[in-house]
Amino acid sequence: MTDPYRLTPESAPGPPDPPVAGTAHRTRPLPALLWLVLVVSAAGNTVGSLAGASTLVNLATGAVTLVSGAALIVLRVRSRR
Repeated sequence: MTDPYRLTPESAPGPPDPPVAGTAHRTRPLPALLWLVLVVSAAGNTVGSLAGASTLVNLATGAVTLVSGAALIVLRVRSRR
């Protein structure tokens, strides 16, 4: 009786297939930039709140945080389709 799980030289995997042109993973700079904007604006909002900055500063940093977070969600939903 042969063992189907036994490794023999004939069953060893061969070299991997070469990558096909145009299928390499591309990094997209927009999500990275949006994450940076989100973190910096959230930190600015926190610092502004703790330092007692004007309401206008808090509203501006909060709006930037909200817009960048919404843009990240939109990009994620569109990339999953």
